[in-house]
Amino acid sequence: MKSETIGDRIRTVRGGLSQAEFSSRMAVHEQTLGKYERNVRQPDAPFLTRLRDEFGVSADWLLTGEGQMLIGAAEAPAAPPEQASRVEIDEELHGRVVDGISRVHAEEGVRLPPVELGRIAARTYADLVNAYGDPDEQRVGLKLALEQLRRQLRAPIEPAQRKERA
Repeated sequence: MKSETIGDRIRTVRGGLSQAEFSSRMAVHEQTLGKYERNVRQPDAPFLTRLRDEFGVSADWLLTGEGQMLIGAAEAPAAPPEQASRVEIDEELHGRVVDGISRVHAEEGVRLPPVELGRIAARTYADLVNAYGDPDEQRVGLKLALEQLRRQLRAPIEPAQRKERA
């Protein structure tokens, strides 16, 4: 889907988040975000970098509307069935990751669009599997990751960041 303007594309990324929630998460003043979305002002490089890092959005798509919205979203040609390799997923761990992320966001009163839940869960699951081989270690790692997420959601906006956003 090609959106007409960069403001339209920013609104697409924001999804179900309110402007207040999204601007807080992106460390930009809510009025500035509104100007970006209305194409009154062009987003600066730090904002675009945070958007890429937080939401996995392709800079090319964001700036031009061309290509895939998400980094790495381009599909590779499918391998013939006899050559296809299957990645085993620990469904129990994956379920715990999704449930934990959903729970933390709900407890902190932060809405989370389903597509963003999927992105965060995929990154968290991959980090756990890559960092810990033992299932018990993965569970402990998940607890640590959820506590870190909780701290990030609770982090107050520093006065210096408020001045930056204006």
